[in-house]
Amino acid sequence: MNIKVIGWVKKTIEYCLGFLEKPSKSFLTYHARPKRSDDTLINLSYCKGLDLHKIAIVVQGPLVLDDDLTFETIKLYKKNFPSSRIVLSTWEGEDDETIGAIERLNVDVIKSKKPLMAGVANVNFQIASTSAGIKHATSLACEYVLKTRTDQRIYSSQALHFCYLSIKRFPLQNNNGQRERIIAFNLNTFMFRPYSVSDMINFGHIDDMKKYWCIEFDTRELKDLPSADTLLGWSKQKLAEVYFVSSFVDNVGEELVWSLEGSWKVVAERFCILNTYDIDLYWKKYTRKEFRHENYISSKDRQINFADWLILQSGMPQDIPEELISSTQNF
Repeated sequence: MNIKVIGWVKKTIEYCLGFLEKPSKSFLTYHARPKRSDDTLINLSYCKGLDLHKIAIVVQGPLVLDDDLTFETIKLYKKNFPSSRIVLSTWEGEDDETIGAIERLNVDVIKSKKPLMAGVANVNFQIASTSAGIKHATSLACEYVLKTRTDQRIYSSQALHFCYLSIKRFPLQNNNGQRERIIAFNLNTFMFRPYSVSDMINFGHIDDMKKYWCIEFDTRELKDLPSADTLLGWSKQKLAEVYFVSSFVDNVGEELVWSLEGSWKVVAERFCILNTYDIDLYWKKYTRKEFRHENYISSKDRQINFADWLILQSGMPQDIPEELISSTQNF
């Protein structure tokens, strides 16, 4: 886009936000990211001593054709992480032209049949495409995997180094069934929804990632599950991300304790929660709101960010508000 046009767009956005801000009780900001990989800076990675050949980036899900999002995202990853193996794990029947363009980037494309049963919250689609990508990364002799999605984009060229060094800086205190911590991110990792660790982006040793993602399909139907009117009741249904966490906890031989303290201990001891703004994540599904769940009013959707996780992993607080997850008022 012409520089003058960009300047005009920015001034218009700032004027509109200023106009809307006057009568409101909120401060409003915005952030713009390039649509095309060619419009980003050359890879500025300055971390030494990490061989990115041993890290695979698994991009899973259906192609997003609007603005060539998936294609341009993979093209950006090739630019920022030229020595890493990139695996697109998608579905049979996806757009052949886009698939061909991605393959010409020297990207491995895995096409799977969609599961006959989607599972509650479509978890079986995630399991099928992610596990296919991780199994392919195993065949490439990769040691670590970054799992991300076709409808999201990581802009930071430091993302792989950041995830890897975080694992190394915070080693497991007890390796019970697990080699290293699994990285997850604050977006959709909730403080007061037990075992609700975000399933969007993960990074970990490939053996741990298999235990997390190469799991059995969810054969339940939502209509057969007991209704829930509390955050604890919702988690006990093992929906969405809770299904993955609970399966992983079972795979490493630990018993789920259905309490806030039990959930926090698993998050503190087996995960490392990082912040999405440190990898400059773009995702506009549902809303364009940059900090999706930050509302400064309700604790219901309070996320666990890196600062929270750092405090939790240094020791459990004395007074844990277990009543929050058992109250119908917070659901």
